[in-house]
Amino acid sequence: MRKQYKAFTLIELLVVIAIIAILAAILFPVFAKAREKARQISCTSNEKQLGLGLLMYSNDYDEHMAIYSCGLGYNGDVGYGGDGVDGFRWGDGVMPYTKNIQIFTCPDFVNTGGLPSNMELFPTPPFAVGGPYLYGRTYSYGYTTPNSATDTYGVAGMTLSAIVVPAGTIMLADTAGASSIGFNTEPPTIGQLGGAVDGFRHSGESSKDAGVSAICTFADGHVKMENLSQSIQNSLWMNTAH
Repeated sequence: MRKQYKAFTLIELLVVIAIIAILAAILFPVFAKAREKARQISCTSNEKQLGLGLLMYSNDYDEHMAIYSCGLGYNGDVGYGGDGVDGFRWGDGVMPYTKNIQIFTCPDFVNTGGLPSNMELFPTPPFAVGGPYLYGRTYSYGYTTPNSATDTYGVAGMTLSAIVVPAGTIMLADTAGASSIGFNTEPPTIGQLGGAVDGFRHSGESSKDAGVSAICTFADGHVKMENLSQSIQNSLWMNTAH
C-alpha cells in the first residue's frame, strides 16, 4: 500500500501567499512612517542639545548669545568655495558644551546645495580644509541671525534680556545646509521663509503649501514642529512682543 503524505494544495499555498502580500502592503507603510518618526525624534534631540549648548554658551559670556560668525564668510560666501578659508561660527561655540559633531546632521538631511552631509565630506571631524573650524555649509540647522543691529528678527549676538519673548522666538530651525537664517523683510514672506528653512524634511509635503513644517528650537530651549505659515502669523521669527 502506498503511504499517504499530508501536503498543502496549490490553492491553499496561493491563499497563504495572498494573505502575506496583503499584510505586507498594510504594514510596510506603517514601518516607513515609524522610521520617519524615529528620524524626526532624533532631529528633535539634535536641536534640543544644540539649543541647550547655545544657552550654556550665553551663561558663560555675560548672557550674550553666540554671534553667527566672526570669520571670513560672514555676510557673504568668501571662504566656502573650497579654498579652506573659514572662521569661527556659532557651531564652533557650541562644540565645547555638546562635544558632539553628529548632532549637526539631521538623519533626513539632504543638502540641496550639492554638498554631501558633513560626516561624508569630512569624516571625523568635519573641519574646513585649511582650518580648525566646522565646515559652515554642512550644518543641518540654521541659527536665526539679524543682518544689522536694527533688525527685529533673529537672536544671534543678542543678550538674553533683549529677547522679548524667549518662549515665542525661534533661534534654530531645519535648513538645507545653511548655518544661518536671515530675511530681507520684516516679517519675512512665506517665499523668503521657504527659501531659508527646509520645511519638507519632516512634514512630507510635496509643495510649499500650508502643511509645510519644520522642527524649531526656541530661545528658552524648548523644541517643537512649527507650521511655517502659522509661524509667520504668530511672529515666531521676530524678536518683538507678541
